[in-house]
Amino acid sequence: MKSTISCCMNCQERHLACHDTCEKYLKARQEYQEQKHKIIENARKDNLAD
Repeated sequence: MKSTISCCMNCQERHLACHDTCEKYLKARQEYQEQKHKIIENARKDNLAD
């Protein structure tokens, strides 16, 4: 899993408050959150199995 969301780096269309409206960022953030949730759930399952 990436430690940061990097789709904004060197983006020519970036502007103030961009993260509120940018489709690329919103999609990348959602994917990041889904991956993070899966990792947390897997860790919880591993802890319960021990």
